[in-house]
Amino acid sequence: MKKFILLGLIFFLAAAGLIGVQAGTGAAPAGNDITVATVPGWLALEPSRNGPVEWDGGTKNMAGYADENAWVDEDGNLHFDFAKGMDGNAFGFQPGSYYEFDRLFKLINQRDRSINVSINVQDMGAYRNYILIGTQSSRTLVKDFTPKDHATFPWPNPNKSRRIAAGDSIWVSVHFDIPPDAELTAPVAGKLVITASYDEGGRNNVRESMPGVEVAVDGQKREQVATVITTKEGGRTVTTVTVDPKLEIEGHNSVVTILANTNSDVVICELNGQLVKNMEQKQAVLEIKTEAATYTLPAQQINIDAVSGQIGQQVALQDIKVNIEIARSSAETVRIIENSARKGEYTIVAPPVDFKVTCTYGDKTVEVSRFNGYVERTIAIPDGVDPQKITTGVVLNSDGTVSHVPTKIIVIDGKYYAQINCLTNSTYFVIWHSKTFKDVENHWARDSVNEMGSRLVIGGVDENNFAPDRDITRAEFAAIVGRALGLKAGGTADKFSDVKGNDWFCGAVGAACEYGIVSGYEDGTFKPDQAISREEAMAMIARAMELAGMDTNIAGSGVDAKLAEFKDKDSVNGWAKKSVASCIKYNIVVGSNSVLAPDNNITRAETAAMIMRMLQQADLI
Repeated sequence: MKKFILLGLIFFLAAAGLIGVQAGTGAAPAGNDITVATVPGWLALEPSRNGPVEWDGGTKNMAGYADENAWVDEDGNLHFDFAKGMDGNAFGFQPGSYYEFDRLFKLINQRDRSINVSINVQDMGAYRNYILIGTQSSRTLVKDFTPKDHATFPWPNPNKSRRIAAGDSIWVSVHFDIPPDAELTAPVAGKLVITASYDEGGRNNVRESMPGVEVAVDGQKREQVATVITTKEGGRTVTTVTVDPKLEIEGHNSVVTILANTNSDVVICELNGQLVKNMEQKQAVLEIKTEAATYTLPAQQINIDAVSGQIGQQVALQDIKVNIEIARSSAETVRIIENSARKGEYTIVAPPVDFKVTCTYGDKTVEVSRFNGYVERTIAIPDGVDPQKITTGVVLNSDGTVSHVPTKIIVIDGKYYAQINCLTNSTYFVIWHSKTFKDVENHWARDSVNEMGSRLVIGGVDENNFAPDRDITRAEFAAIVGRALGLKAGGTADKFSDVKGNDWFCGAVGAACEYGIVSGYEDGTFKPDQAISREEAMAMIARAMELAGMDTNIAGSGVDAKLAEFKDKDSVNGWAKKSVASCIKYNIVVGSNSVLAPDNNITRAETAAMIMRMLQQADLI
């Protein structure tokens, strides 16, 4: 059982160990109406009864008790300051007197959990014969003990957890029975702290009442639709926002926004599978915003039905826990990236961020790492970075290398962000990488070649040269299209008899095949080393355009109308006409002297230019 400090209820006690005269740090609003949890949490305490201080004989200078201030500090601790006595000094007790101090704390805004509660008494000095009472609904004696320098005892039972439900209370009474022979010569400070513990995967240092967390639907803030728990795990701060399964989403295409400006290292948005399904049916989008990044995830991309099938048993969707996570990368990941930057001669301009989606049922977890369409995320560019020295976002591969992902720089409220669209989850960051090739200095495709080279989409034939007018093979073209789109290499290409597992292009061709960008020939081959024709290249690009969400549908007469702009329209093969027309529609191909030259081999320069135009028309760069 891990111990978690939830809320410290700190009483500054002087003289008799009861009344404090020192003000706490920070402003303290007056009054007794204190609600601890500003965001609904699983356990919070609010003062619901401030009992009188009772005494049997002794001094009467305790009237100042009525002037009470209370406030919640940034760590979620509830503080009480008590006024000085009427004589301006600390309150004091007399030998031979009996005093009682009551306070009832009502539990509010909590999720049901089994917990143990302990009462911790510290530094009570010379005073003795305390009685502290913890109750659910009535005064039940918990412990009568002889004071020590430090004492902790459980409530209600050290060996049993009890289910805390809404409306339960903890009533703490401190009884002081001062013996006649007591020698009270100086004030003694003391604290009373209520702590709780629960068992949940090794979390510790839980803090409720997290400021900076909001939930909104279509821009309208919703109250009490999420709970927030912040923990320390392995030295990292983790904030978990659990969305109420009963969250109402009225219309279609709604955006549910979780704003978590908490400066936590990890932010997790937790939903159950049924809520995800409800959002999917209404084409809703979940948007998680942190200080470091934003993750915009259409609910349908989680594909909760497929996840349920992967779990492999009859399971209610509401029993599947879906976690969407944004995290600052670990120190080890940063080290790997820094090594990669040195080798790749690029500069990191925005630190790495991890994006992850997992679905859990019992002890089985399914990671959602691939999507059927582009999912948008933004990474904040640190202040002071020159926006002219930002090239692209990249993804960290499992082997420590990096790959291009479609990225454009945007400005929101005067701040720069890298808007990244990708088909997978992983670790992403932003780089500055300037690449120029000497042999394109005076070439018509210079800007496209250098831009695609800087973005790590294309490479040169050597360190300084690109060979812009050289033909390009089908395997090379498929690999370039895949890099441009940010496809994760590693798919299988076993449908092609001439693509082997140890071929350098196997993973790239496999990924392009999985996403429908390449199809091969009727004889089951791909012909990877064959030079690719212009119409074959346009067919691949047209399929890439569809994956990027572009509308490539053209009515039958529209296809002919587009092709009619070129003299050699009849040279286009029937299977390629629609693809070529789509490329003409979006100005991906412009022809030369009104000639398409569909059977000509495409050059490396033409490849760079067409790929760049495709990314621009898709609004991906």
